[in-house]
Amino acid sequence: GGGGGGGGGGGGAVEMMEQLNMLASSLQGADPLVLLPALEMVLRIANSILNDPANPKVRSIKAKGAAFQKVAAFESLLQLLSVGGFEFGGRNEDGEEVVRFPSRASLHDLAEMRSVVEAHARPLRPQAGAAGAAEGAAEGAAVERETRVFRKSETGVDPARFSVPESFFAAKASDFAPSAAAKAQKEYMMTKQMREALKPKHRFALIRVRFPDGFVIQGKFKPSEPVSAVKAWVQGCLSLPDRLFYLSTMPPVQRVTEGKLGGQSLAELDLSPACLLNFWWSDGINDVGAGIPPMITPALVARAETLCTEAMPEAEKGRTWVDNVAKASAVARPRSASGGG
Repeated sequence: GGGGGGGGGGGGAVEMMEQLNMLASSLQGADPLVLLPALEMVLRIANSILNDPANPKVRSIKAKGAAFQKVAAFESLLQLLSVGGFEFGGRNEDGEEVVRFPSRASLHDLAEMRSVVEAHARPLRPQAGAAGAAEGAAEGAAVERETRVFRKSETGVDPARFSVPESFFAAKASDFAPSAAAKAQKEYMMTKQMREALKPKHRFALIRVRFPDGFVIQGKFKPSEPVSAVKAWVQGCLSLPDRLFYLSTMPPVQRVTEGKLGGQSLAELDLSPACLLNFWWSDGINDVGAGIPPMITPALVARAETLCTEAMPEAEKGRTWVDNVAKASAVARPRSASGGG
């Protein structure tokens, strides 16, 4: 991995992706019942680090632990981790052998590794019908971000405007069961109105982040996830992941990733079920134009979609997305030396 988390140059990045894809492809033909748990473990490790990169605990994995042994069963996965920046042979304070993702390793490379593993794990997963039976038990499982990238079109629809069927967001009975069981002992102290208020109103939240250079990324989250999870996801999408940045809401402008707000959930900050945030570098230099590379990784740029037709969503809580986008245009317009609100 490149020093400080910035990722390698163009040639190095291409070479790394070729290595990752070659190693992942070498796993074809393995028993899916053994391979899928190993791939999911790699994804869990990568997601833990990308969601909380400052936490040293998530960067160190016990090499002899039962969980990691699923990965160790495949030499190609160990090599893939090495290409992604992990180091082997170290020991923790208790003398146990660990696999470590050092602080100097590249978060960009880690995110690229995750995308390759995800692409190979997806076809091995059970289809929706089979997965639905276990949905309730998966309450605490991480949500796949299903990252999409949009580029602005001069003649097409602004990618900041999008519509999703209400059925996508609607909470189901299975979403309530695990949390209801956990709170059963306390419910006798709550009124009916209080219990209703605690129930999730939506299963997922779609978050879009608009960059000054015109790109927009979209990810899927649980409404209960903190805003810091969104920031970690965005960081993994950046070409310069070590550069400080913040995300702000539409007018009224609020820097939701700074201070105590970063620990609050999307639901608490009214960012669910769908929200558009603006991206700004903390140093205030948000230059765009010829000769300045995109703010997101080359791999994401290559996946960018241009939206030509898309329905405008209905008004949400009295504010339409038309109003939001119109108000944000002045705030999000690229400026040479100062960040937006």
